[in-house]
Amino acid sequence: MRLLSIIFVLLYCCNLYAAPYASWVEFGPEQQLQVRAIVAENEACPQVLVDGDQRQLLLRAAAGRHYAVNSCELTLSRQVKSVSLADRALPLPKARPSKIVVIGDTGCRLKESSIQACNDVDAWPFKKIVEHAAAWQPDLVIHVGDYLYREMPCPNGDKGCQGSSYGQRWQTWQADFFKPAQQLMAAAPWVVARGNHESCQRAGEGWFRFLDPYPYQQKCTDFTPPYRVVADGLTLVMFDSSGAKYSRNDKQHDIYSEQFEQVAALATEPSWLITHQPIWALFKKAGLNISTNTVLQAAWRATGVPKTIEGIVSGHFHEASVFSFAATDADKSPRPPQIISGNGGTELHQPVEFAKFLQQKLDGLRVKAGFNLFRFGYATVTPLQQGWRWQFRDADGMVVASCDIDNKVARCERV
Repeated sequence: MRLLSIIFVLLYCCNLYAAPYASWVEFGPEQQLQVRAIVAENEACPQVLVDGDQRQLLLRAAAGRHYAVNSCELTLSRQVKSVSLADRALPLPKARPSKIVVIGDTGCRLKESSIQACNDVDAWPFKKIVEHAAAWQPDLVIHVGDYLYREMPCPNGDKGCQGSSYGQRWQTWQADFFKPAQQLMAAAPWVVARGNHESCQRAGEGWFRFLDPYPYQQKCTDFTPPYRVVADGLTLVMFDSSGAKYSRNDKQHDIYSEQFEQVAALATEPSWLITHQPIWALFKKAGLNISTNTVLQAAWRATGVPKTIEGIVSGHFHEASVFSFAATDADKSPRPPQIISGNGGTELHQPVEFAKFLQQKLDGLRVKAGFNLFRFGYATVTPLQQGWRWQFRDADGMVVASCDIDNKVARCERV
């Protein structure tokens, strides 16, 4: 036993372990903190130093077909003071996060007629966005979902995406997310939402292998239970809307109604709801402005929106936008604003003039204020004396719009 300990110390100190393909810290339900790592299929899960003590990451998901990697994890207490892997300190949460990055819809689209130039940092600027967001030195990163967009092979002769992997396999996850995201993963712990591109019909297997905060389950499911992440001054309620249909669906209505009851039980204090698909928003399709998401809207109407939910934070639409609503006569507490930060690198959606949205009803309430922006970028969030300041930045980190949100009212301006 003594000899094994000596061998480990020599290997660790001399850095002879193969470096993981990716390593990061993410929040799990309630007070859980999870260290994750991805290593080659012939590599054992690495050791880490936790407050000076050696700990072994456990195998989360063994290598399988199309996934020639092992996924590893270790659940820690939020009271941990230091964690390092291969002589590199991993980021730990601050008691009161005051610098938050929100990003979403980050993959490079390769599907049918939508062929993005994945090899061009301006055409697919996710890596550039990561560098600027990491330089801001955030305390927390929230990804609102949709990590994998390379669904079809790059067309022959297209130099913009030549050599790109595609489909549900490790190489695609590595190219579309883990490799370009590493600098931001090294900067702060993450909260991860599941997008519709991680549904069981698409990249669900990779989601459960690598990112899902619950214990690994080999069988894919489109419905995972809500949970919350609690920090001093900030509570996030995570809601899986990856499988939500746009039109009426009785089975989904029952499932989401039950889950929104769980949301109400979790949101015992002022909270943000983090969910990939916006509940109240508009998007342009075939020249029409379409309201979404009717299944989620009906399910939440059935249970009632908790007064403690101060904002809905989503992606799904490839834009940055905020919809602030008028209060109803019956309830002087306004509906929480819908915030969208889905412009993290995936091909942008068609621009819609925001003036057309003003005074238009979404699920029975009028849009009173807000903005929308069709440029690549991300959001940064900082606390005010009352409420939060959301600054929407372009791919170079420059602030292009700002919203102060307090008491469910958004006051926005373009810079």
